[in-house]
Order: sequence, then C-alpha cells, then structure tokens
Amino acid sequence: MTVVCLTLSRAEQSQVHAVRQAISQALAARAKESDFETLVKDIVSGEMAREVFKVAKEIYPIRRVEITKSKLEQIAAV
Repeated sequence: MTVVCLTLSRAEQSQVHAVRQAISQALAARAKESDFETLVKDIVSGEMAREVFKVAKEIYPIRRVEITKSKLEQIAAV
C-alpha cells in the first residue's frame, strides 16, 4: 500500500523513520488479521487511514493520512 502522511510542520529524520515504521507495522498487522474483502472495504471507506492516523499521531503531530494505492502481491494458500 502507498500511504501519504502529512505533518503539521517539518519533522526530523528520526521522527520520519519512526512514523514510517509505525505505519508499516500497523498496516501489516491489519492486513494479517483481515480477509481481502474486508481489507479493501476498510481502505475504500477510510477506516484504515483513521487507524494509521491514530498510530502515527502518537509519534509526531499529523495533519492527514491517505491511502492512495493498494496492490495484491500474493494470494495466501488455503
């Protein structure tokens, strides 16, 4: 997934890395626990962006979070 995260002011590089890592972990955890249909519904409805916003704002003040792209890379074996 491609996520756009806008901050209120310019962040230091260490804060940028921490926000990116937190976003990646939150997205991976959510993708792991959801099936594909639920995941797509959450991306389109904005629920996933709200969840990422809550995680990222604890590290640095965030203005907005948007998920702009998503791509299915692997289908899980059933």
